[in-house]
Amino acid sequence: MKLKKCLNKLLSINIEVGKPVSKAKKNTIIFFPYCQNRFNCGISALVAYNGRDNSYNSDILKQIKTLVKAVQKNLLDPGSDKSIKSIKKKYLGGDTALENLLENIHTLRQEEPFLKIFSNESKESYIKEITKTLSAVITNQKDTFKHNMANLSHENVKIISDRLEKLQDAYWCLEKETLKNIKKIKALATHHSEAINNDSIKLFKQINAVFNSLDRLEVRGRDSAGISLIFTFTKPEFENFRTSLVEEGLSDRLKQRTNKIVLKNNCITIHDSYPSETESNGNHLVTISIAYKTASEIGALGDNIKFLRTQVKNDRLLYLISCHKFLFHTITSHTRWASVGDITEANCHPVDNTPSDKQIEKSGIIHVSLNGDIDNYIELKTEYEARYDQVQSEITTVTKLIPLQIEHYLKQGDNI
Repeated sequence: MKLKKCLNKLLSINIEVGKPVSKAKKNTIIFFPYCQNRFNCGISALVAYNGRDNSYNSDILKQIKTLVKAVQKNLLDPGSDKSIKSIKKKYLGGDTALENLLENIHTLRQEEPFLKIFSNESKESYIKEITKTLSAVITNQKDTFKHNMANLSHENVKIISDRLEKLQDAYWCLEKETLKNIKKIKALATHHSEAINNDSIKLFKQINAVFNSLDRLEVRGRDSAGISLIFTFTKPEFENFRTSLVEEGLSDRLKQRTNKIVLKNNCITIHDSYPSETESNGNHLVTISIAYKTASEIGALGDNIKFLRTQVKNDRLLYLISCHKFLFHTITSHTRWASVGDITEANCHPVDNTPSDKQIEKSGIIHVSLNGDIDNYIELKTEYEARYDQVQSEITTVTKLIPLQIEHYLKQGDNI
């Protein structure tokens, strides 16, 4: 039955080539996905997936509560029936009930239900109660299982062990992936006095997901970490954003952070562009990027991400950007072990295409993160400096040559 279900799911997947993920059908694998404002490498350049359009059931929390009650009614205790048939059929409500519980809990990570929980304290409290109940059941059943294991058959031991693992997964998903992330996102975004809107929540949810990933990657190297946020607006909407800055007295702060020669912590870059009619209906577009960076030769695991979270949390300019309607955005991030280049903010990834000479015009904002080395770096650097200008002396990471080289090809009229 499970194999048939898996085969049906696989056969229902659509296949497309060279399309943007946003324009592909739901439940589609896209080979060589097209990204208007991002160039990928590795597996992300080869394949992407646009998931199923799962409709949100407003009674999902009630369904979860009902399934948890079924779990509570079918526990192992010293006086219970320990026959294989009884355990297989009833323990923790059975395999089907546990699978449904986990599936419903996974649904809470989807955008619509997550937003409803995020914005509703009573729903969040409801989940906390369910989580507390699951935790108590797991603790009790692990202890009971341990004391009764000698009296159980091998088959029953396996059934109980597998189901406790599923229940632990359900608890972990609620506690870590729902409640803990709500807390983290609120810490990033809701310290401002205004009520946060759904679009802002979505953005900070994405930023939080990136930080969570960096947290896991830090174990392989943590002398520096950085995150770049790039937003593209129509000119009228950018002017609305600028009006908001003026009203809050933040215009001078924007000027102080804007268009630096070296991309360091809190640097902002703004670029105007006039794409062709086919690309953006001929609109005048304005792109703004913000970079947050940290570099340290000595530090504890987790320090870098804590610092970056604090930078995002305290940046009023980012919050105002999130309150305005951008056409699209990109989040790029990296944590590294500086095998090439000094351990400095200037060498921290992402790096950009800003030249040393301010008179040299840029084609746009290009931010690059690289996990690797460039073998012909000296060659490329010599060619670039002979053609344009010296690479900034404080930037010694080889990755700097990538955005500069892309910029060179764009100047020649090549398409990205």
